[in-house]
Amino acid sequence: PERFTVDPPSGWNFDIDFAWPAPSPDGRQVVFRAVPTGRENAQDAAMLWVRPLASLSARPLSGTDRALLPAWSPDGRSLAFIAAGELRRLEFADGTVQRICVLPRQGAGGLAWSGTGTILFSTGGDTGQIYSVAANGGDPKLLIAVGKTGGGTFHHIPEFLPDGRRFLFSTFGGGNTGGTYVASVDAPGERQRLVQGGRRRVYAGGHLLFVREGTLFAQPFDPKRAV
Repeated sequence: PERFTVDPPSGWNFDIDFAWPAPSPDGRQVVFRAVPTGRENAQDAAMLWVRPLASLSARPLSGTDRALLPAWSPDGRSLAFIAAGELRRLEFADGTVQRICVLPRQGAGGLAWSGTGTILFSTGGDTGQIYSVAANGGDPKLLIAVGKTGGGTFHHIPEFLPDGRRFLFSTFGGGNTGGTYVASVDAPGERQRLVQGGRRRVYAGGHLLFVREGTLFAQPFDPKRAV
């Protein structure tokens, strides 16, 4: 395996509590959230940065002040994120930012963009629900409501599988109902648990990746059969 380090920009720190680093679909760039060091109310100055992995420097993305949970478009030309109670979209070509929709409630617990032009997002917190909305804008549609997955209390981290219709998500709370589930935007009520437990799993190249006690594991997974 290749190992390398991505350092934060000089005078800035990574802020992974509010945004996981997001690699581009072609694997050549990464977007991350950073806050200035040594500054009061640093969260007020947080913003997104993008760094080509072939470069040693990153550049800030204008219009992403206090942005949360960046998610790339499948073609790598746009970026979705949450800011000021809205789901927004940044176009890399000209730097314009537009509103996709107003969030149905405050909070953020994950964001995913499919090749079919659909964005999924979680409202986060201990009452997180998962919604879908058209990437070009529109009214969000509730897909998975609180308490609908075996008594689970909140649903986070939606992630599309390669077909662009089915997606993974994580449920926490509600006794032993927590775990990684698979569902479809076409039939969100027909969902099944793949793995028990609240550990986050990410699909990549025929595997579910997850971290346990500081070690990265890969679990074989067939996205067509969802097993």
